[in-house]
Amino acid sequence: MNWCRVERIGNATLYLGDSEALRHLLPAHDALLCDPPYGIAVATDIGAGDIRRAAFAGDFTRRQKGYRPIKGDDRPFDPNPWLSERPTLFWGANYFAHRLPAGRWLGWDKREGLKPNCQSDMELAWTNVPGNTVRLHRQMWSGMVRRGDFWRCGQHGSRREHPTEKPVQLMAWCIRMMRLKPGAVILDPYMGVGTAGAAAVLMDHPYVGVECETRYFNAACDRLALVQRDPAAWAGKLAA
Repeated sequence: MNWCRVERIGNATLYLGDSEALRHLLPAHDALLCDPPYGIAVATDIGAGDIRRAAFAGDFTRRQKGYRPIKGDDRPFDPNPWLSERPTLFWGANYFAHRLPAGRWLGWDKREGLKPNCQSDMELAWTNVPGNTVRLHRQMWSGMVRRGDFWRCGQHGSRREHPTEKPVQLMAWCIRMMRLKPGAVILDPYMGVGTAGAAAVLMDHPYVGVECETRYFNAACDRLALVQRDPAAWAGKLAA
């Protein structure tokens, strides 16, 4: 057995393990949506007193320590093992664009027109879904100023569990952009805390997620269990 834990939560199946080792053992899927390690060695060990990283301060005052380094982010990311003719979308693809075939680009405006600061104004995603237009999702997500922040870990007031977590509304937008058939199974080999999974199951897509860090895996399990206990109460919040 190449993984140490499998959880089935409603129409989501979550694996605790290394996605590269599990790749040939995962269930069949119809689409791939993920936010992989970009290969940029992003700093995650940030202290509460570092005002340059004030976005994380609320978490560190409670924990007095940073997040673990993102596994695989210390080396260039290779998307080729995950490429296929199935609808595919990678966030952060501008960092490994030279390894991708021709495709379509999507953007996320994180500042909604405000002046730049030390963080990125926007992020880019690549998809193989045909289209001649570049589309843009706008949702404030700058430091501790976050629209839709109640989605961070699945419930209002919960603390951040992952240093590079994206909003669930953004992942729901991605699924719409991918124009998937009803009931299409979505694979996320770099699940984190289940952001894409929450969007997928609330949009009636079976979801397969893989995460190698136990802490993030447990947070994803909690989130998927929460949204599936009363999906109708959450589904209306998918529009940013």
